Amino acid sequence: MKEKIKKSAHYFIAPALVLFIFLVLLILKKIYPFGDNLIGSVNIDDIFIPMFYKMYDILHGTADFFFDFKLGGGTDLTSIMINVGIFNPINWLIYIVPRDFVPYMLSYIVILKLVIASFIVYYSLNKIFTKVDKTYTILSSIIYTLSGYTLLTYYNINHLDVMMFLPLLVLGLKKIFDGKNSKLFLITLSISLIFNYKLAFTLILFIFVGSILFAKTKE
Repeated sequence: MKEKIKKSAHYFIAPALVLFIFLVLLILKKIYPFGDNLIGSVNIDDIFIPMFYKMYDILHGTADFFFDFKLGGGTDLTSIMINVGIFNPINWLIYIVPRDFVPYMLSYIVILKLVIASFIVYYSLNKIFTKVDKTYTILSSIIYTLSGYTLLTYYNINHLDVMMFLPLLVLGLKKIFDGKNSKLFLITLSISLIFNYKLAFTLILFIFVGSILFAKTKE
């Protein structure tokens, strides 16, 4: 058992470093839970906090998932709630906290998504580039997770879902072109579409481009 743990320990180095780096950034910026500032800016304040309040009410059965007569004189909520990620279980963490704590809970949700993303990208890279030194794989995972995309768009919390699933899609696509099982690819793409069908279209575009690149390497 101990040997298995030691062999698997390298999978958690990148997530641990990403967690440490991001926590340091929160400390420096005095963002909750290390200060009074919220992690929110731009779209989190204007879109996601109000929608997460609505998601909270839906999860607790005090609001309707399909329609809201109080919003703009009557608004269809289905596409809006799917767009902000109501089907993503990570976002359901707001269920366990008081309603007034929802804006603060977004810090934990962002951190958790980044940690999961770093684990997934390391796992995927480790499976794709089996001969590459793990040090480079760990560094690549950290760079990917804390890239400019993340630092510029983390306030669009649902955009982090795309970042999480992309490495698995690449791994699944590679397996298909290697003549292996397509389950990973199909499951990952299906979950991506369920979590956010709008953003998943960007993954489908990548699949198209990636398929061409993989096909050329097989020629």
